[in-house]
Amino acid sequence: MTAFSRIGKVSTLLLTTMLLMSFTTFANPFDQVVKALEKGKVEALAPYFDSMIEISVGGKNNSYSKSQASVILKSFFVKNNVVRFKVIHKGTSKDGAHFGIGKMTTTNGTYRVTFFFRQKGGSVVLQELRFKKDT
Repeated sequence: MTAFSRIGKVSTLLLTTMLLMSFTTFANPFDQVVKALEKGKVEALAPYFDSMIEISVGGKNNSYSKSQASVILKSFFVKNNVVRFKVIHKGTSKDGAHFGIGKMTTTNGTYRVTFFFRQKGGSVVLQELRFKKDT
């Protein structure tokens, strides 16, 4: 076996490994958002925000830019440290939006969390995120 064929095989192996790692990291935005919600990590949610995202927290519902949404959610998670988050339902709506519904237990109460994704261009973006406190 020549040195060039060994280099080619090693290069192919490295490229394949890098591609597989990128697919497991980025292939499923739903799972990444769930992980971020489990930890209350806005930094992990923000990459999935659409340019404008609708957020409903504490009875207030509005559309925010990515940076505004990050501030709103950081404030929420500071006041509500996540203890547990569990997805109770996920699916696809008639118009093609993917959604998840979960139960979030925090240090300040339990919330029903609903989030919606939509295909936009070549990526999947988070368009809506709702937190409704259980009574």
